[in-house]
Amino acid sequence: RSSFLFGVPEEPSRGDIVFNELLFNPLPDDPDYIEFYNCSDRTLDASQLYLASVSGTGDTSKPYPVSDIKRCIIPAAFYVVTTNSSGVIERYPSADAEFIFNTASLPSMPDDRGHLLLLSREMEVIDEVIYSDEMHFPLLAGDEGIALEKIRPDAETLAGMNWHSASESSGWGTPGKENSVYSPVPRTDDQVI
Repeated sequence: RSSFLFGVPEEPSRGDIVFNELLFNPLPDDPDYIEFYNCSDRTLDASQLYLASVSGTGDTSKPYPVSDIKRCIIPAAFYVVTTNSSGVIERYPSADAEFIFNTASLPSMPDDRGHLLLLSREMEVIDEVIYSDEMHFPLLAGDEGIALEKIRPDAETLAGMNWHSASESSGWGTPGKENSVYSPVPRTDDQVI
């Protein structure tokens, strides 16, 4: 017996769906991936979302569709895009294959620093992230093949303190699942003296 979750898709607004996990420096011959999280109470259509990158000079790439076919992203669901879903599933033992989808291509994701936009069909910014290899845990010997995860999906995406390296115990990435570094408590850098 099977069950299916579905809904009637609505137009996304800023903040309805957010960047939640990034693999921008994969191991050799492995693909990049981008994970989103629907933090709204609305069902969204992946085919109505687009990705673009912003270069160091401020030029925006052409928009890349998140999905070539209509796919519902229900509330509180993860949605991962990559150019090689089987490669991601094989590499990351914590992956949930049900939420990992192939797309024809992704925008440029440099290994050291990048800027990604999630856009609506009208090319309005739904979410954006500026990432850097310096956002990884500083005591790691290297960050190749290690995903950068958001600590809280509902926290501000542009704030670097809301991101952290995926844990070793998770296999260095959790595509399609709750992040290994997830915390329901807001992170603070205040010190108690």
